[in-house]
Parts: sequence; structure tokens; C-alpha cells
Amino acid sequence: MTLEVALSLILKFVKYYRPHIKLFILDISCAFCIAGLDLLFPLFSRAILNEYIPEKNMQALLVTAVIMLSLYLIRSVLNYIVYYWGHIVGVRIEYDMRNKLFSHLQTLDISFFDGSRVGKLMSRLINDLNTISELAHHGPEDVFISVVMLFGSFLILIRIEWRLTLVLFAFIPIMLFFALKKGSVMRAKFRDVREKIAVVNAQIENSLSGIRVAKAFTNERFEQEKFDEGNFTFRMSKTRAYKTMAEFYTGINLFMNLLTLITIILGGYFVYIDAMSYGDLVAFILYTNFFLDPIKRLTNFTEQFQDGMSGFERFNDLLSIEPKIKDTDAAKNLDQIEGNISIDNVSFYYADDEKNKVLSNVNIQIQAGKTIALVGPSGGGKTTLCHLIPRFYDVSEGEIRIDGETIKNITIKSLRSHVGLVQQSVFLFTGTIKDNILYGNIDATDEEVIAAAKNASIHDF
Repeated sequence: MTLEVALSLILKFVKYYRPHIKLFILDISCAFCIAGLDLLFPLFSRAILNEYIPEKNMQALLVTAVIMLSLYLIRSVLNYIVYYWGHIVGVRIEYDMRNKLFSHLQTLDISFFDGSRVGKLMSRLINDLNTISELAHHGPEDVFISVVMLFGSFLILIRIEWRLTLVLFAFIPIMLFFALKKGSVMRAKFRDVREKIAVVNAQIENSLSGIRVAKAFTNERFEQEKFDEGNFTFRMSKTRAYKTMAEFYTGINLFMNLLTLITIILGGYFVYIDAMSYGDLVAFILYTNFFLDPIKRLTNFTEQFQDGMSGFERFNDLLSIEPKIKDTDAAKNLDQIEGNISIDNVSFYYADDEKNKVLSNVNIQIQAGKTIALVGPSGGGKTTLCHLIPRFYDVSEGEIRIDGETIKNITIKSLRSHVGLVQQSVFLFTGTIKDNILYGNIDATDEEVIAAAKNASIHDF
């Protein structure tokens, strides 16, 4: 992902915060306060060890303890807000995006779904948007807290013992090099995992949708073998990803432990030569962890950013697909209809494949109220011709007219509301039989539903 593409995506991504800006500001403000409080606590420990205990000042010790307890309670409240309401920001952004994407998918042509696997689209709607939701919450928060902790702890470390700070900083580039290099490998592995799970989702959707066909031909074992192959590939991809993740976190923790050990050894030496106090050493060790933790957090953020932005890029790719079949500026509603259909010199081919025409120069005149039968071999284009009338596809050549009006001058909603199409394969939506009958006319009364059920000979069900 280039810098230009990343910046463009970030600008688009930021727009989704606008409806939730107040909640987002609350989250970031609380995160800032938490970071500030965390930087204060080691200073209290330093004062207790350097002053109150050596001077046996119990009053100051108790006052400090009460202050620290109060701050811990405040931090707990802030932490609750960040964990709960911060996640709510991500959830609401995810909700907005999923609604927007699903609404957009409803507008796309049948030809788009002909070339798309439903399982992969489901992966975009579920898995990708879950990843984006995590980025929406944790991304800004992690960056903001890390920057505050890095600069704050660095300034305090310099004030406590600048020589020890410089020694630590000599090791930081090595840690960063390891984190960035291994993190890049880990991100690539987890991208592969997401691609593999999308394939598995598509296989599950395909196999379960065709379960009746599989059983009819006793091909259950064949379907199982196909699924096992995809599932095994997914398992191995995930195994490789977790192996890399284990190497990454093991290395990071080793670096952090080594830096803590160096701090203890050199700090102990500075205490030995009276260049530092015990309280300074304890505070320095605590601030060292505060300094290293943001580096680890930012490294995780780079992975999260790549994952989230990759998902967001795919999200925008889907949104950028425009329906090819849409209303023209001259389109009008079909208020009254007689039902005369004229199919004049109609030819049709899929995907601009003019050499393989499904229909060629078809001419049919259908009078209102008449019943006609289209007879021909399988694959001859009978179903395709029926799909052209409600404009599931547009004709490649010729015209289709209803009551003398070309269907391209009729709004799609109006056209399809006057055309009934019984599919060859029966599909029932999740719900009751009544729900499925109502699908043809959502506003139908109970009496109309009963009448339709009787006409279809399913009333006894």
C-alpha cells in the first residue's frame, strides 16, 4: 500500500467518525488522562523511597497513599469509559459501514453476483468490518496514548539519569529493526489467513446451498474432500501465522527483559557510586517499562493498521462498483399496464462476449392475457429471455417494449413491480410460510395471504 493510497483511505476513514465525534473525543480525552496518571505514579513511589521512608515521615506517606488511592479510583472510572464507550465507537462505525455496504449490494446488477461468490461477500461484510471496527476504536487511542507515554517517560528518564537513558537508547534501534522486520512478515501471514478463510466461507456457502444436489448424486464424500482441502489450507496458513506471531512476541519480550536487566545492572552501579538513589532506580525501571510498552503498542498498531486499512480498501472497492443497469433520466413510472410485450430483434450475450450469443435476433409478440410456451433444449436461452423483461440484464441488441414503451424508459422499480417471475429453483427466505408469501407484496392483508396460499395449494401447510 503506497503512502498516497494510505492517506486517501485515511481521509475516507476519518469521515465515519463524524456522526460519533462527541463519543470519540470523550474516549481520547479519557485515554489522555489515563496516560497522564500512569506517568505520575512512579513519581509518588520515588518520593516515598527517597524522602518519606528515610525521614520516617508517616504523615506524608499516608497522605500520598490516600492521593494515590484516589487517583487509582479515578483511573478505574476512566478505564471503564475507554474500554466500554471506546468500543462502542468502533461498534457504531462498523454498524454504519455494514449498513452502507449491504444497501449498496442491493443496488448491484445480477451480473455482479453471477461473478461473485456469496461466501467471499459475507467475509467482506463480517470479517473485514470486524477488523475495521477494532482499528476504529484501538487505532487512534493506541497512537495517542503511545505518543504521550513515549515523550512523557523520555523526558522524565532524562531528568532522573541522562547517562543511563542514553545507554538504553543505544539498544532501541535494534529492537525497532526486529519489530518492524518481523512485524511485516507477521502481517503478510495474517493477510493470507484472511484470504484463506474467505475461500473456506465460500466453500461452505456453496456446498450447503447445493446440499440437495450433492445428496441426490451421493456426492457427500466428494464435497467433504473439497472442504477438507480448503480447511487444511486454512489450518496451515493459520499455523504459519501463529508461529511468526510467537517469534515476534518472544523476541519483543526478550528485548524488553534484556533492557530491564541492563537498567538494573547499570542502575545498581550508579546507586553504588551514589549517582542515583534507590527511589530513582525504582522510578527509572518503571519508566523504562512505560517507554518500552508504547513501542510494543505501536508495533501492534502497524499490524492493526495494515489489517484494518486492507479491509477498508476492499470495502471501498465494493462501494466503488456502480450498477450497469440503472434508470435513465427519461425513465418514468408504469402506472397503468395492459400487458402487451414486444420482443423486437433481440440478441444477448454475456460479459461482452459477442461471439457466443445466447439469443440472436429473437422476435416475439405477446398479447395481453395470452399464455405462451417457450420450447427448446436446455441452455437455449429460455430463462435468459425471461430475465431480460424485468431488466435483470439489458439486451445487447434490439428492444423489448411493454405496451409500446421501451422498458429502458420505465423505472426499474415500476417495471419489476408489474412483472412476476417464478424461478426454476425454489428459494425460501428464513422465516414462516406467511413471511415468504408476503415477500411478493409486503403490505398484503391476512385475507390476501390466505387467498394466495389457497391458489398455490399450500394453505394446509
